[in-house]
Amino acid sequence: MKIKDDSLFYNEGEKLIYSGEPTKKPYPIIEIIAFALVFIALALTDGFLLGASVFKSVAGENLGAEIALYAIALILHLIPLAFWGFSLVVKFFSAKSTRYLITDKRATILIGKDKIQAETVFFSDVDEIKCVKNSLVILYKEDKMIFKNLENAEEVYKEIKTINF
Repeated sequence: MKIKDDSLFYNEGEKLIYSGEPTKKPYPIIEIIAFALVFIALALTDGFLLGASVFKSVAGENLGAEIALYAIALILHLIPLAFWGFSLVVKFFSAKSTRYLITDKRATILIGKDKIQAETVFFSDVDEIKCVKNSLVILYKEDKMIFKNLENAEEVYKEIKTINF
């Protein structure tokens, strides 16, 4: 679900300072490449070992036991790869569904497509706001909210600093 109306997420009388998505999507490209290389290396190694075992077994050894042993080994070390691959898929698709809203009263991060989760902090609860590179860091109570890859982060930061909260 694409958010069409930002006004659903803030009250009347609040001034909208910023509304948008992160400028760069944090796609896990390096992790995807590493995953592919590890997967290829393991698949080739397992294929070679299984093939060698089959050819050796055909020569007179116990073929069924050898194949079962290598199949179990293959499954056991591919299970962590399956979890890693699943986490990459989740990261890839969740990165596309982040939206930032900042008004003169609150800052909100909206995450999700079908079911939207909103994390909101009111500026009256904020201890400190920092602008680091293209990100805004809002420190409150014993937690923090980070707006990564924020377009015009410096300008948004300056406008927030003018608010009396």
